[in-house]
Amino acid sequence: MKSLLNKPLMQFIICAVILLLIATPLFYFLVEHYYAEDLIEIMNAAEQGNPLPPPTDLEEDLMIGVVYQFVLIAGVLSISLVLMMRLISKRLWVPFDDTLHRIEQFSLEGENIPQFMQSDIKEFTRLNNAITQLMKKIWKAINHRKSLQKMLLMSCKLLWLCFKVNWICCYNNPR
Repeated sequence: MKSLLNKPLMQFIICAVILLLIATPLFYFLVEHYYAEDLIEIMNAAEQGNPLPPPTDLEEDLMIGVVYQFVLIAGVLSISLVLMMRLISKRLWVPFDDTLHRIEQFSLEGENIPQFMQSDIKEFTRLNNAITQLMKKIWKAINHRKSLQKMLLMSCKLLWLCFKVNWICCYNNPR
């Protein structure tokens, strides 16, 4: 059984590593494409004997390229992480939502205690076990109260019958 804290953390770490492994080649291809474009232009001009393109400010060009790549990679990673966390959270809380739904549908007039969804998260399992035990105790107390009410009603009927018999006997046989 896993802890509610550790399960999503491990899933998050695994997904983050996968995203970084995917993002690394993306970063490489962006860098290669951005700078290879300039190099291809220079090489084509040199091969054809044309004058070389005017030199650009390398520092400014490098800064623009790095910022562009950083924003693109950070954006893709941020969106991916948000979607990943949403998916992990949604799947993680399914047993809790099921328990809550079954509690909301539970009726004391019914005869069955709900069976909760099995979970590999120890906190959800403990919660389900505690709720099941509580429902059993409530069910037992209600049944005990019902039996006491039936006995009280029967006692009242018996007492009323005794009173009627006594009344009839006293008035039919005056002394």
